Amino acid sequence: MVQMTMKDIEVFLSEPRTATFATVSPNQIPQLTTVWFLYDQKIFYFGIERSSVKYKNIKKNSNIAACIDGDFPDSRTLVVYGKAELIEVETPESEKIQWELIVKYHETEQQARDYQNVILTDLDLVLIKLEPTKIIAMDFNKNNLK
Repeated sequence: MVQMTMKDIEVFLSEPRTATFATVSPNQIPQLTTVWFLYDQKIFYFGIERSSVKYKNIKKNSNIAACIDGDFPDSRTLVVYGKAELIEVETPESEKIQWELIVKYHETEQQARDYQNVILTDLDLVLIKLEPTKIIAMDFNKNNLK
């Protein structure tokens, strides 16, 4: 196995992949959810609903982790750890981040606008900011193994 370089990581994370997002429940059991993410200048952003179990868990314990994998047959995987920072939406910074996150997962700007106007209108959203304290990024592709 080969560890990915920073450049490899940035290319890997620029593609629209999902992350398995982990929080810690009050009884110390991991709670996992698949989420979209945005990676920007070594910071990860995740959008969650204020009514979600993730949000409630983070309010009690800000330790989180996320695993992004390449999906078969791509054998790359990246795991990040750190403390969640909650960012309220409806500020210019959060609206910009939220829009970039939505655009990443849609083929056209119109599809992104439709998603934003139809799906997100009634949701009470919060952004999670994660500045990783630890990153494990491995490439298990056969052509990289020695």
